[in-house]
Amino acid sequence: MKNFLLVPNFQRNSLPSVLTATGFLRKNGCEVFCREEDAEKIDVPVCRDLHTIDCFLIFGGDGTMLQSVKKYISYQKPFAGINTGTLGFLSDVEPQNTERALRDLLDGRYQEEKRSTLSVTVGEKKYTAVNEIGLQRVGGRVLTAEIIVDEKWHETVRADGVLVASSTGSTAYNLSAGGPILSPTSRSYVVTPVCAHSLTVRPVVLGENETVCLQVLGQAQAMLYLDGDNISLCEQAVKVTGSENTFTLLRLHDGNFFSVLRNKLSQ
Repeated sequence: MKNFLLVPNFQRNSLPSVLTATGFLRKNGCEVFCREEDAEKIDVPVCRDLHTIDCFLIFGGDGTMLQSVKKYISYQKPFAGINTGTLGFLSDVEPQNTERALRDLLDGRYQEEKRSTLSVTVGEKKYTAVNEIGLQRVGGRVLTAEIIVDEKWHETVRADGVLVASSTGSTAYNLSAGGPILSPTSRSYVVTPVCAHSLTVRPVVLGENETVCLQVLGQAQAMLYLDGDNISLCEQAVKVTGSENTFTLLRLHDGNFFSVLRNKLSQ
């Protein structure tokens, strides 16, 4: 790997790590580029052709990584992250280990994780979700939603909301809502009711080729969000299935996903 695009979140105090990475990579014969909006803050040239990039190097938290993946996934180049945020499930290198992690990256000492995403259809519009989509109630009324899997009725739930999370997103809101943790490289996803008003309602894990349809019933108002962004819902059904779009995450941390998981959950 020789060409790197630096993608910092300066609101997450990423500048020191960016400067460290820039100096280290240049010293080792690499080309370092930035986005046009960051050119005034870091002294590296703006990348004019993203197809020449070998790796997207993200500085921030998991939210910064998610937004970067959604923006650059079409280039089919790997992502690596320096965690200047909080959790760090996706960006698993701590700032003080930046140089060591980049040395491992240049020497080929890393693990590749091929991550799946979700294809979301709302009316005639299509989206890609990296982490999750969710129906969430608005106001005081309980949300009633019908869950249909491959055109067969599965469940009608009364709850605060319903999540559909990818394997990557299984450690996010899904985990807080009581859903299962999925292996990040598995080609599956999970449907998890949020605060369901029945003890018999449980999360269900689906395969990538299965399609789940969520339809809001009754008079309750609902909001649809996708990776934290609000999407106009009106009265349309929401269809979700596994997407052909995948991305590669480079693990530069010593250990694997499960060691990171144990560390983060014990904090």
